[in-house]
Amino acid sequence: MSRIWQWLVGIAIALVSCAGRTASAQDAACPYLPQFETLRSTVENEPPLQALPRLYDYLADPANENPAACEPFEIERLIGEREIAMVTLAVEGRAPLHPDRAYHCDRIDPRTTRCDGMVADDTGHSDQLPKAGPISGRFVGSIRTTLPGARLVGVYRARLDDNFNARPAIRLDPRRPVAMTARPGDVLIAVFTAPAPFKVRKLVWYF
Repeated sequence: MSRIWQWLVGIAIALVSCAGRTASAQDAACPYLPQFETLRSTVENEPPLQALPRLYDYLADPANENPAACEPFEIERLIGEREIAMVTLAVEGRAPLHPDRAYHCDRIDPRTTRCDGMVADDTGHSDQLPKAGPISGRFVGSIRTTLPGARLVGVYRARLDDNFNARPAIRLDPRRPVAMTARPGDVLIAVFTAPAPFKVRKLVWYF
């Protein structure tokens, strides 16, 4: 029995060692550009309104293209975090609710609001994400933003289920306050147009 356990422990150690070498090899094979490392350090403690133009400009500049394509997902994350901080659902008597997710693309599907860009839109697969806030039942709220140059062009509601990506989202009037009865699994979607490097910003709240 002891020999079997020794054999199993040896395999486990070998697998861990191999995994470590694989991760290191991946890191070495996909290094960030020096200018991106500088940018990331610069925007880390900047207010979103100051950091976003830097991130937009970096992404739009062809001189920053990395042949190894290491930066796009990290830039998308950095941009999304700051855009989320600049959009709220304002409901009377409650603290402003920031979106749970942000997506970027050049064109949305007007039927389902799918917005595939550098990062695929997984709105319909995000039911395990932290929820936006403790809203249930009927509420009326307003979507507000301080995103530079952004214009709200669409508001939708949907419901998480197996047919999420096949079923049309319910379009609401973006010129009116959001009035809905929220239940667990409901989704509120705001679509903005804004300046480059993306034509569309899609912000998502989960209830």
